Amino acid sequence: GMSMTATNQNSLQYKLGFPLSGYLYSDTQNYYGSYGAWWSSTYYNGYAMYNLAVTSGNVWPMTNTNRYYGFTMRCVAGS
Repeated sequence: GMSMTATNQNSLQYKLGFPLSGYLYSDTQNYYGSYGAWWSSTYYNGYAMYNLAVTSGNVWPMTNTNRYYGFTMRCVAGS
């Protein structure tokens, strides 16, 4: 995916303010406080979905990951 740096107050990550809540994998919470990921509603293929991933310094707005990872879901109503 594409990476955008988030080193100042004008950066996308700074403005989004997503919590770095980590993710679940094999019943273990990983990267709490340093990484966050949110599922998209768009399939990548039969076993993966697109997702948004962030760290304190980067935002990857369109990566794809196997669906067995326990990423956060954020419901957003369409207009």
